[in-house]
Amino acid sequence: MENQSGDAAVHRQVAVIRWQIAAVTAAALGVFLFASEVLASVFNIRFVQEGLDLPQRLLQSFKPMVLLLYLVCTACIIAIVLYILRPLFVYIRRGDQYDRARSASVRLPVWIYLITLVFWVGGVTAYYAIYSFATPGGISFGWVLNHKLSAGIMCALYISLFIKVRLFRIKQRLGVTAIRPGEADVFSRNTSLVTALSIVYFLGVNIGYLAYFFSGIDPQQSLGFTPLTGIVFSGLLLGCLSLGASILSSSELHAQLVRMSGMLQHLATGDADLTRRMVVTNFDQLGELVARFNGFMERMQRDFHQLKQTARQVAAAAANLAEASVQLQQDATQQDHGVQKIRDAIHEFTGLMQAIQDDALNHRQVIQSHTRTGEAQAEGVRELADAARQLLERGREGVAQSDAGAEIIEQAIQAAAELNTALSSIAGVVHHTDELAQQIGGLLQTIDGIAQQTNLIAVNSSIEAAHAGSYGKGFAILAGEVRKLATQTGDAVRQIGDLMDQIHHGVQETARVAAGADETARISKQLSARSQEGLETIRMVLEHHISGLEDMQRNNAGQEQRASEFEQDVHRIADLADHIMQRAEQQSRGTRDISAAVEDIQLTNSRSVQGCQELHELASSLNSLGAQLERMVGGFATGEDRE
Repeated sequence: MENQSGDAAVHRQVAVIRWQIAAVTAAALGVFLFASEVLASVFNIRFVQEGLDLPQRLLQSFKPMVLLLYLVCTACIIAIVLYILRPLFVYIRRGDQYDRARSASVRLPVWIYLITLVFWVGGVTAYYAIYSFATPGGISFGWVLNHKLSAGIMCALYISLFIKVRLFRIKQRLGVTAIRPGEADVFSRNTSLVTALSIVYFLGVNIGYLAYFFSGIDPQQSLGFTPLTGIVFSGLLLGCLSLGASILSSSELHAQLVRMSGMLQHLATGDADLTRRMVVTNFDQLGELVARFNGFMERMQRDFHQLKQTARQVAAAAANLAEASVQLQQDATQQDHGVQKIRDAIHEFTGLMQAIQDDALNHRQVIQSHTRTGEAQAEGVRELADAARQLLERGREGVAQSDAGAEIIEQAIQAAAELNTALSSIAGVVHHTDELAQQIGGLLQTIDGIAQQTNLIAVNSSIEAAHAGSYGKGFAILAGEVRKLATQTGDAVRQIGDLMDQIHHGVQETARVAAGADETARISKQLSARSQEGLETIRMVLEHHISGLEDMQRNNAGQEQRASEFEQDVHRIADLADHIMQRAEQQSRGTRDISAAVEDIQLTNSRSVQGCQELHELASSLNSLGAQLERMVGGFATGEDRE
């Protein structure tokens, strides 16, 4: 029902416009025909010379041929106008023929001017041709032709301007917002010039004719009015007709400018709908201005739409950056705790390594003492061999030497037992050191994982900052610094891992050396026991003196060989002690290097924590700026809500 009522209203509107165009066409032709005929009759030199009064002169103006010409011209102009405007009316009623409706009124003024001039010029020429150009009305062909031609031009101007003004609202329903190539309205582009030339020509012809009239009559003749009255009347008539044309020519321009001013006022207040467009009603300079204004509005709509999306992206990136900075700060704090634990473990490990070094030094001194004892024992065995050769002469002295050798061997056994105990202590310390090294390795893996996570978060922060464009440059630099710090942390962790591997290998080597030293001590103990047994045998031989002399001489060679082996074993133990001392010093230096590396890690981590705090502050500032930007552009409608 509503659609039917709307269609009926549209049909009524189109019908009204048609009747208005027909009425205005008829009225304009009638007014200018009447004006030209009145001026030609009232100011007619022949009628004045014949003594016709004013009413008689007016009756001479309207002849049947003039009225017929008026009716034919009116009917043709109305028919042509309605035919040309038919696509526009079809589009208004049914929505068809849009392309033809866009340019339907472009050629209309040309046709109106052409038909008007043809009828007026043709009618005047035919009228004078009938009378063989003999001036039947008392006025020459040239003056009459110019009269009718100027009146026809003004009539065509009025009709064109009225139709242009009346179609203003109808054309707005076309929704034309841009001018296509080839769409040009010559009349609309030159309306001011055409209006000015038409008015000048119309006034010039009529004023010239009045001058011709007043110069060609006898001042003593009666005109039926005073010359001043005639001039004033003519001036008012011509002035009103000219003023009306000027008003009509500027009315549409004023309406478009008012509409554009309203849209600019909305833009100036900051609460504008950027989806609105001005309608191009004529393809002239103003139409180009409107089309360019619409292009500007479309560009503004796209830019503000993109600006809104950018503002949302900036806000989202700021939120993500804030979350990432908080996570980075938490990870950096956790990393700082881990570094502190490593530092404490390194300090403890340093103390243990110092204790190991001190124990190794003490053991080295003990081994040196035992070395000297072993050398003395070997020398004693050699002396014992020499004494055996003189056993027969110095039996009692040999017994004494045997007792001394037994005592020395007893001391060697005790020293070997002490060495075994010391080596067991070293093995325990080395085992504890290996466990600490494994714990430190686990902590280093934790730090390496944290560094990798920090680096990943820094990379994500750099990506988010890149999405922000120019607003995120400061955050990209800061995220790069965080990533560098994470990379330095990972490098330091790998260096510490390498040092820990060296320490682990050193500990294993120390354990291996300690195990070898323990085996050597065991062998030394066995050799000492054997030496003691040998001395006991020597003692028995000496006690039996004569009966065991030959056996004692055979055993001397074995005793001397065992003494040499014992001396070699003692020197080997001394070498092992020196090797343990060197390993302990290397581990001590490695521990100091690890401690320095941990200090660097702690310093780097402190900078990372400070950088995370600054990053969080910058993210908060960026979030505030993004919210402010959203509020600023939120007042401009871009059509995204309707999408």
